[in-house]
Amino acid sequence: MRSKIIFLLIWILLFSIVFSIAGSAKIVTIATDPLDSGTYGCTAGIARIINKYNTANLNIKVKPTTGSTEISGLLATGEAQLGVHNNFDAQLSWLTKGEEFQVYDQITKVTPLRLLFGGAMTYFSTLVAGGRGIETGADLKGKRYVGGFTAQPQDEASSEAFLNGWGLTKEDVIWIEVAGVGDGIEGLLENRVDAIGDTGPGGADMRELLAMRDVYFISINTTPEGLKAFEDTYGYHTSVVTVNPSPLLPGVIKPTSMLKTEDYYMARGDQISDEEAYAIVKSIWDHIDEVRAIDPDLGTLSSPELLITPGFTVPYHPGAIKFYTEKGIWSQDFADNQAVLLALEAEEMK
Repeated sequence: MRSKIIFLLIWILLFSIVFSIAGSAKIVTIATDPLDSGTYGCTAGIARIINKYNTANLNIKVKPTTGSTEISGLLATGEAQLGVHNNFDAQLSWLTKGEEFQVYDQITKVTPLRLLFGGAMTYFSTLVAGGRGIETGADLKGKRYVGGFTAQPQDEASSEAFLNGWGLTKEDVIWIEVAGVGDGIEGLLENRVDAIGDTGPGGADMRELLAMRDVYFISINTTPEGLKAFEDTYGYHTSVVTVNPSPLLPGVIKPTSMLKTEDYYMARGDQISDEEAYAIVKSIWDHIDEVRAIDPDLGTLSSPELLITPGFTVPYHPGAIKFYTEKGIWSQDFADNQAVLLALEAEEMK
């Protein structure tokens, strides 16, 4: 009798384990920027909302990285199923092109990335220390300028582009290389540098800096010659806009011309199903007020329709397209752009 009871208990235990495994959530990793960045804060908040509301039984785990190069590597190898890039880096990561991403061409000619939704609009320019006589980029000549970022090469390109737009080169400044933007911010905090070539108002470290030091952003040169020199160096047709002072944009003390980018939340299309992609997008769309409350950078999402991005540079996930089609906002222009990008992908894969 005792042996039968033990046998029954074992079967109950095994059944419970199997049932527990079957009912457990699918663990999904999203790779994003470093812990002290604004993008990390936005990503962590978005992951929390997806975990709370998605109907696909997904459990999103946030993985901070050193920046875009590491994010791209994790996506290329499949160690991360989701990732966050700005709209410029997103296309290069997808196509494994550019100095920082081409190494992954040895793994895959094209990383099967698919866009889910756009996120925070972020603004970038050069941040300078007060009291150094720096009013425009031309005043950076001879100054200690953080422009090289070993973990984020694309930031180095925009730092050099800023100088070129003002008629300067790397040789005209005391060029300083660091690992990431956070190290440059630390340099400003400790008065070891005069300016950082590529940064924006977001992030906990930036808020700490602004609370302790007199620093402010200066404008990109928006003359036709200045913009051409900037774009020639940066390698993209850029979106430079006038950013006005706002409590949401610390360090912007007067109307300032800055580079506008957008965070893209993307999935590996071969690891996130259509149903899962649909559920992720729906959880964000249905709770857009909670999304906006995560971080000032996400306050730009004044309506859920802004989750879909005109001129997107990476193809959308079919599950996301299904959702946006049901909402009536997947236009013919979007469909045409999707077709162009899929054709580009097919050509790159040959």
